[in-house]
Amino acid sequence: MHPKNNSDQTGLEIPQITRQV
Repeated sequence: MHPKNNSDQTGLEIPQITRQV
């Protein structure tokens, strides 16, 4: 339940934003 830690596994919107920024 850690989207920030598992941004590559459970990060659906996190990886997209971190990649754009």
